[in-house]
Amino acid sequence: MSNDTVSRKVRALSFKEGSLAAGRTLVVRETPVTIILNGEEIVTLLCIDDAPNFLAVGFCMSEGLIRDAARIESVDVDRKASTVHVRTSEETVPDRLAARETPVITTGCGRGTTFHFSVENDIKEAVDDVRLAPDDIFHLMRELTASSSLYKETRGTHNCALAEGRELLIFRADVGRHNAVDKIYGQCAMQGIPMNNKILITTGRITSEIVLKIGRMGLPVLISRHAATDLAVQLGVKYKRTLIGHVRGGKFITYSGFRRILGYSESGA
Repeated sequence: MSNDTVSRKVRALSFKEGSLAAGRTLVVRETPVTIILNGEEIVTLLCIDDAPNFLAVGFCMSEGLIRDAARIESVDVDRKASTVHVRTSEETVPDRLAARETPVITTGCGRGTTFHFSVENDIKEAVDDVRLAPDDIFHLMRELTASSSLYKETRGTHNCALAEGRELLIFRADVGRHNAVDKIYGQCAMQGIPMNNKILITTGRITSEIVLKIGRMGLPVLISRHAATDLAVQLGVKYKRTLIGHVRGGKFITYSGFRRILGYSESGA
Protein backbone atom coordinates (compact mmCIF):
# COMPACT_ATOMS: atom_id res chain seq x y z
CA MET A 1 0.00 0.00 0.00
CA SER A 2 1.60 3.29 -1.14
CA ASN A 3 1.86 6.29 1.16
CA ASP A 4 -0.41 8.39 -1.08
CA THR A 5 -3.19 5.84 -0.51
CA VAL A 6 -3.21 6.24 3.28
CA SER A 7 -2.19 9.91 3.53
CA ARG A 8 -1.94 13.11 1.53
CA LYS A 9 -0.69 16.67 1.87
CA VAL A 10 -3.10 19.57 2.32
CA ARG A 11 -2.72 23.34 2.62
CA ALA A 12 -2.28 24.45 6.20
CA LEU A 13 -1.45 27.48 8.33
CA SER A 14 0.95 26.61 11.13
CA PHE A 15 1.84 28.54 14.26
CA LYS A 16 5.27 27.86 15.74
CA GLU A 17 7.66 29.81 17.91
CA GLY A 18 5.46 32.89 17.90
CA SER A 19 4.79 33.20 14.16
CA LEU A 20 2.41 31.96 11.46
CA ALA A 21 3.59 30.18 8.33
CA ALA A 22 1.67 28.99 5.28
CA GLY A 23 2.59 25.59 3.88
CA ARG A 24 1.44 22.01 3.52
CA THR A 25 0.94 19.25 6.08
CA LEU A 26 0.36 15.51 5.87
CA VAL A 27 -3.05 14.15 6.93
CA VAL A 28 -4.53 10.64 7.02
CA ARG A 29 -6.88 9.64 4.23
CA GLU A 30 -10.30 8.68 5.61
CA THR A 31 -12.17 6.33 3.25
CA PRO A 32 -15.70 4.89 3.45
CA VAL A 33 -15.76 1.11 2.97
CA THR A 34 -19.07 -0.75 2.77
CA ILE A 35 -19.15 -4.36 3.95
CA ILE A 36 -21.56 -6.67 2.09
CA LEU A 37 -22.10 -10.10 3.65
CA ASN A 38 -23.80 -12.77 1.51
CA GLY A 39 -25.33 -10.03 -0.63
CA GLU A 40 -26.63 -8.05 2.36
CA GLU A 41 -25.21 -4.58 3.03
CA ILE A 42 -24.09 -4.57 6.66
CA VAL A 43 -22.35 -1.31 7.45
CA THR A 44 -20.17 1.45 6.02
CA LEU A 45 -17.01 2.07 8.02
CA LEU A 46 -14.79 5.14 7.80
CA CYS A 47 -11.27 3.80 7.79
CA ILE A 48 -7.75 3.78 6.40
CA ASP A 49 -8.05 1.72 3.23
CA ASP A 50 -4.92 -0.40 3.68
CA ALA A 51 -6.48 -3.77 4.55
CA PRO A 52 -10.21 -3.73 3.69
CA ASN A 53 -10.33 -7.54 3.46
CA PHE A 54 -9.04 -7.99 7.02
CA LEU A 55 -11.28 -5.18 8.28
CA ALA A 56 -14.41 -6.70 6.75
CA VAL A 57 -13.75 -10.19 8.09
CA GLY A 58 -12.67 -8.88 11.48
CA PHE A 59 -15.74 -6.69 11.83
CA CYS A 60 -18.12 -9.51 10.88
CA MET A 61 -16.45 -11.93 13.29
CA SER A 62 -16.21 -9.47 16.18
CA GLU A 63 -19.91 -8.67 15.74
CA GLY A 64 -20.94 -12.33 15.66
CA LEU A 65 -22.09 -12.21 12.03
CA ILE A 66 -19.48 -14.83 11.14
CA ARG A 67 -18.65 -17.43 13.78
CA ASP A 68 -16.33 -19.77 11.87
CA ALA A 69 -13.58 -18.37 9.65
CA ALA A 70 -13.29 -21.78 7.95
CA ARG A 71 -16.78 -21.22 6.51
CA ILE A 72 -15.70 -18.09 4.58
CA GLU A 73 -15.84 -18.87 0.87
CA SER A 74 -14.55 -15.61 -0.62
CA VAL A 75 -13.57 -12.03 0.21
CA ASP A 76 -13.61 -9.66 -2.78
CA VAL A 77 -12.43 -6.05 -2.54
CA ASP A 78 -13.73 -3.49 -5.06
CA ARG A 79 -11.80 -0.30 -4.43
CA LYS A 80 -13.61 1.63 -7.18
CA ALA A 81 -16.96 0.95 -5.49
CA SER A 82 -15.43 1.10 -1.98
CA THR A 83 -16.97 -2.25 -1.10
CA VAL A 84 -15.91 -5.60 0.31
CA HIS A 85 -18.07 -8.62 -0.56
CA VAL A 86 -17.79 -11.49 1.90
CA ARG A 87 -19.33 -14.86 1.12
CA THR A 88 -19.80 -17.51 3.78
CA SER A 89 -21.52 -20.88 3.96
CA GLU A 90 -22.82 -20.22 7.47
CA GLU A 91 -26.58 -20.65 7.30
CA THR A 92 -27.26 -18.71 10.50
CA VAL A 93 -26.09 -15.41 9.05
CA PRO A 94 -29.17 -14.51 6.93
CA ASP A 95 -31.47 -15.21 9.90
CA ARG A 96 -29.47 -12.98 12.20
CA LEU A 97 -29.38 -10.19 9.64
CA ALA A 98 -33.10 -10.49 8.99
CA ALA A 99 -33.72 -9.77 12.66
CA ARG A 100 -32.41 -6.23 12.08
CA GLU A 101 -31.75 -5.71 15.74
CA THR A 102 -30.93 -2.15 16.72
CA PRO A 103 -27.24 -1.23 16.59
CA VAL A 104 -25.66 0.21 19.72
CA ILE A 105 -23.70 3.44 19.21
CA THR A 106 -20.50 2.93 21.16
CA THR A 107 -17.86 5.21 22.63
CA GLY A 108 -15.78 5.10 19.44
CA CYS A 109 -15.76 8.90 19.09
CA GLY A 110 -19.52 8.75 18.45
CA ARG A 111 -19.11 6.53 15.41
CA GLY A 112 -18.49 3.05 16.76
CA THR A 113 -21.27 0.59 16.01
CA THR A 114 -22.12 -2.81 17.42
CA PHE A 115 -25.23 -4.96 17.02
CA HIS A 116 -27.41 -5.71 20.02
CA PHE A 117 -27.37 -9.46 19.43
CA SER A 118 -23.57 -9.54 19.54
CA VAL A 119 -23.15 -8.04 23.01
CA GLU A 120 -21.51 -10.63 25.29
CA ASN A 121 -22.10 -13.47 22.83
CA ASP A 122 -19.37 -15.90 21.80
CA ILE A 123 -16.83 -14.98 24.50
CA LYS A 124 -13.97 -17.48 24.42
CA GLU A 125 -12.10 -18.87 27.41
CA ALA A 126 -8.81 -17.10 28.16
CA VAL A 127 -5.67 -19.09 28.94
CA ASP A 128 -4.05 -18.62 32.33
CA ASP A 129 -0.41 -19.32 31.43
CA VAL A 130 0.47 -15.90 29.99
CA ARG A 131 2.67 -13.95 32.43
CA LEU A 132 4.05 -10.42 32.09
CA ALA A 133 6.75 -8.63 34.04
CA PRO A 134 6.46 -4.84 34.31
CA ASP A 135 9.42 -4.46 31.93
CA ASP A 136 7.60 -6.60 29.34
CA ILE A 137 4.65 -4.19 29.44
CA PHE A 138 6.84 -1.10 28.92
CA HIS A 139 8.80 -2.90 26.18
CA LEU A 140 5.65 -3.76 24.22
CA MET A 141 4.36 -0.20 24.43
CA ARG A 142 7.73 1.11 23.20
CA GLU A 143 7.60 -1.37 20.30
CA LEU A 144 4.10 -0.19 19.38
CA THR A 145 5.25 3.43 19.39
CA ALA A 146 8.30 2.62 17.28
CA SER A 147 6.08 0.91 14.68
CA SER A 148 3.74 3.91 14.31
CA SER A 149 5.32 5.74 11.35
CA LEU A 150 2.00 7.04 9.98
CA TYR A 151 1.06 8.43 13.39
CA LYS A 152 4.43 10.16 13.66
CA GLU A 153 3.83 11.80 10.27
CA THR A 154 0.18 12.78 10.74
CA ARG A 155 -0.77 12.43 14.45
CA GLY A 156 -4.07 11.14 13.06
CA THR A 157 -4.23 7.40 13.78
CA HIS A 158 -4.92 4.87 16.49
CA ASN A 159 -2.40 2.05 16.55
CA CYS A 160 -2.77 -1.57 17.54
CA ALA A 161 -0.50 -4.61 17.60
CA LEU A 162 -0.68 -8.31 18.37
CA ALA A 163 2.22 -9.70 20.37
CA GLU A 164 3.48 -13.02 21.60
CA GLY A 165 5.79 -12.63 24.55
CA ARG A 166 7.92 -9.55 23.87
CA GLU A 167 7.59 -9.72 20.06
CA LEU A 168 5.08 -7.83 17.89
CA LEU A 169 3.59 -10.15 15.28
CA ILE A 170 1.09 -7.83 13.55
CA PHE A 171 0.80 -4.03 13.52
CA ARG A 172 -2.24 -2.11 12.25
CA ALA A 173 -3.23 1.57 12.25
CA ASP A 174 -6.55 3.25 11.52
CA VAL A 175 -8.53 6.42 12.15
CA GLY A 176 -10.72 4.35 14.51
CA ARG A 177 -9.42 2.16 17.32
CA HIS A 178 -12.21 -0.38 16.65
CA ASN A 179 -11.10 -0.67 13.02
CA ALA A 180 -7.48 -1.29 14.00
CA VAL A 181 -8.54 -4.13 16.33
CA ASP A 182 -10.87 -5.63 13.70
CA LYS A 183 -8.07 -5.59 11.09
CA ILE A 184 -5.94 -7.70 13.41
CA TYR A 185 -8.86 -10.04 14.12
CA GLY A 186 -9.54 -10.43 10.39
CA GLN A 187 -5.90 -11.07 9.55
CA CYS A 188 -5.61 -13.73 12.25
CA ALA A 189 -8.84 -15.38 11.08
CA MET A 190 -7.85 -15.41 7.41
CA GLN A 191 -4.26 -16.53 8.03
CA GLY A 192 -5.03 -19.09 10.75
CA ILE A 193 -3.04 -17.32 13.47
CA PRO A 194 -4.07 -18.57 16.95
CA MET A 195 -4.92 -15.79 19.43
CA ASN A 196 -5.53 -17.61 22.72
CA ASN A 197 -1.99 -16.95 24.01
CA LYS A 198 -1.42 -13.51 22.49
CA ILE A 199 -1.44 -9.92 23.79
CA LEU A 200 -3.17 -6.91 22.22
CA ILE A 201 -1.49 -3.50 22.58
CA THR A 202 -3.42 -0.36 21.65
CA THR A 203 -3.32 3.43 21.87
CA GLY A 204 -7.10 3.62 22.36
CA ARG A 205 -9.17 3.78 25.52
CA ILE A 206 -10.15 0.52 27.22
CA THR A 207 -13.94 0.54 26.83
CA SER A 208 -16.52 -2.21 27.10
CA GLU A 209 -16.77 -2.90 23.37
CA ILE A 210 -12.99 -3.33 23.07
CA VAL A 211 -13.04 -5.81 25.96
CA LEU A 212 -15.86 -7.71 24.25
CA LYS A 213 -13.82 -7.78 21.04
CA ILE A 214 -10.80 -9.33 22.75
CA GLY A 215 -13.18 -11.72 24.48
CA ARG A 216 -14.46 -13.02 21.15
CA MET A 217 -10.88 -13.15 19.84
CA GLY A 218 -9.86 -15.25 22.84
CA LEU A 219 -7.07 -12.84 23.83
CA PRO A 220 -6.16 -12.94 27.52
CA VAL A 221 -4.36 -9.58 27.83
CA LEU A 222 -5.02 -6.01 26.65
CA ILE A 223 -2.47 -3.21 27.14
CA SER A 224 -3.26 0.46 26.47
CA ARG A 225 -1.72 3.89 26.87
CA HIS A 226 -5.08 5.12 28.15
CA ALA A 227 -7.57 4.43 30.92
CA ALA A 228 -10.39 1.92 31.32
CA THR A 229 -14.09 2.60 31.89
CA ASP A 230 -16.03 1.04 34.74
CA LEU A 231 -17.99 -1.29 32.44
CA ALA A 232 -14.75 -2.40 30.76
CA VAL A 233 -13.34 -3.31 34.19
CA GLN A 234 -16.51 -5.21 35.10
CA LEU A 235 -16.24 -7.24 31.89
CA GLY A 236 -12.51 -7.79 32.42
CA VAL A 237 -13.21 -9.27 35.84
CA LYS A 238 -16.20 -11.31 34.59
CA TYR A 239 -14.31 -12.85 31.68
CA LYS A 240 -10.94 -13.13 33.46
CA ARG A 241 -9.08 -10.79 31.13
CA THR A 242 -6.02 -8.81 32.17
CA LEU A 243 -6.60 -5.11 31.40
CA ILE A 244 -3.56 -2.85 31.71
CA GLY A 245 -3.86 0.91 31.11
CA HIS A 246 -2.05 4.22 31.58
CA VAL A 247 1.22 2.69 30.32
CA ARG A 248 3.46 5.73 30.26
CA GLY A 249 6.20 7.44 32.21
CA GLY A 250 7.34 4.25 33.89
CA LYS A 251 3.87 3.60 35.34
CA PHE A 252 0.82 1.48 34.54
CA ILE A 253 -2.46 0.42 36.15
CA THR A 254 -3.80 -3.14 36.05
CA TYR A 255 -7.59 -3.14 36.36
CA SER A 256 -8.34 -6.88 36.24
CA GLY A 257 -6.64 -10.25 35.83
CA PHE A 258 -3.88 -9.40 38.32
CA ARG A 259 -2.60 -13.00 38.41
CA ARG A 260 -0.91 -12.57 35.01
CA ILE A 261 1.39 -9.84 36.36
CA LEU A 262 4.66 -11.30 37.66
CA GLY A 263 5.30 -10.28 41.23
CA TYR A 264 1.64 -10.04 42.20
CA SER A 265 0.39 -11.91 45.24
CA GLU A 266 -2.99 -11.59 46.88
CA SER A 267 -1.41 -11.37 50.31
CA GLY A 268 0.74 -8.42 49.26
CA ALA A 269 -1.94 -6.54 47.28
